[in-house]
Amino acid sequence: MKKGKANGYTNRSRMCDKAKINAVDKLKNNIKTIAANPTVDNVNKYNSVVLGLHNYYKIATLVNLDFVDIAFTVNKSLDCRTKNIRNKHGTLTSTYQKFYKQYNWKKRFIANMILFPIAGIKFTMPRIFPKDWNRYTPEGRLFIHQRLKMDMHTVYYLLENSNPNKSVEFNDNRISLFIAQQGKCHVSGENLSKDNMEVHHIKPLSLGGNDNYKNLVIVTKETHKLIHATKRETIVHYLPLVLKKERSLEKLNKLRALAGNSEIEMNYC
Repeated sequence: MKKGKANGYTNRSRMCDKAKINAVDKLKNNIKTIAANPTVDNVNKYNSVVLGLHNYYKIATLVNLDFVDIAFTVNKSLDCRTKNIRNKHGTLTSTYQKFYKQYNWKKRFIANMILFPIAGIKFTMPRIFPKDWNRYTPEGRLFIHQRLKMDMHTVYYLLENSNPNKSVEFNDNRISLFIAQQGKCHVSGENLSKDNMEVHHIKPLSLGGNDNYKNLVIVTKETHKLIHATKRETIVHYLPLVLKKERSLEKLNKLRALAGNSEIEMNYC
């Protein structure tokens, strides 16, 4: 498409009709599940679908118009099916505030949890990968590393798989921490994954700690074991796996001290 009086052109892209139909069907199916069983887990699964669709289609230049259409169709079903379980007030989760606080769409709450707004999306400029960059060049590796700072698939997983033995506050803060830490271990800086991540209470629950955001950090399983380790053989085993630089030892010892454990010297092994 010609852009103004200049010689340049701009590309305008939209979702295809099939993609919009699939999005509508997926969202409506989740609404049926919520209507039948209005739990926090089912609301989180619905929110995961909304966030996933937004993240996938955000590089379409007119994506906001497409999702206004999708929202118009889906919200009619949502309002009809959930009229007896829906509220106007509830918890604005930290995940919602991270991704959607700038939007003024109608707020809907079920099970005291806010539903992510379907139309809450805008075009995001895709990062262009230069042709002469690849994983074998320093520039290419840095570019890839920066793009993988936070694995959104893990965010979806955390939304869909809350810990049933923990509070709503804990589960919401777990997601926010993963995002704030850019998917990296608080101590080692290692990339976290859904199979290798644990939430640590800075002030242990046994000492009066709570699930407040400021009292939590996310670390790898090995790091978590090292924070609480008291036996020499355990420390000797895990220390080389966790510590790659002196700064990591400082963070580790701070957490150990707050947990009531002694500090570890750099030459401990």
